[in-house]
Amino acid sequence: MEAHAHSDPEAGARGAGMIDRLYHRFYLWAQKRQSWAKRGKDPAFRTSRHIEMVRPYLVHGGRWPEPVLVLGPRNGLELDYLNQAGMKVTDALDLFSADPRIRVGDMHAMPYRDSAFGMVWASHVLEHAREPEVVFGEIVRVLKPGGYVFVAYPTDFKVNWHDRHDYGAPILLPFRRWIFAEKTENLGTAEWAALFQV
Repeated sequence: MEAHAHSDPEAGARGAGMIDRLYHRFYLWAQKRQSWAKRGKDPAFRTSRHIEMVRPYLVHGGRWPEPVLVLGPRNGLELDYLNQAGMKVTDALDLFSADPRIRVGDMHAMPYRDSAFGMVWASHVLEHAREPEVVFGEIVRVLKPGGYVFVAYPTDFKVNWHDRHDYGAPILLPFRRWIFAEKTENLGTAEWAALFQV
């Protein structure tokens, strides 16, 4: 009788799980490494432009949608600019924080209750997602019905471990109502900025 190798499905699952955990650790390392390198970067050159792009669509009766969650602000300067524009930023989340107002956490598993925010601000964040569909689901989950999401991301770049996704046109993002989208060139970099309603 010929001997056959015994396959163990549990061992295969454990091995796949271990590979996924290692991959995730490398992903986190790459993101944190880049965040640390850019910890002092001032986003004013784009944040002020983004605010003016969305203001006509979002300010009703002198008020922005609230409260606002900011994803990936890193050093707090973006929070300052948004608050100075009149937004009520109540929470901020990033893998790295150089400011006590920024909660350290992962956008793939946001530590917030359902329907907690009137707006999510995600400027130059989504291209870093390990699993974009999970992040999109989390954004929709934490937004109130009818809430808004502003996204801006670079395009036409070489994908790498840090900048993982070039989404192209924002029509591809899975949000219900597409309000506006604009492709711009800024400091030699192409960028899409878009506003959606969920």
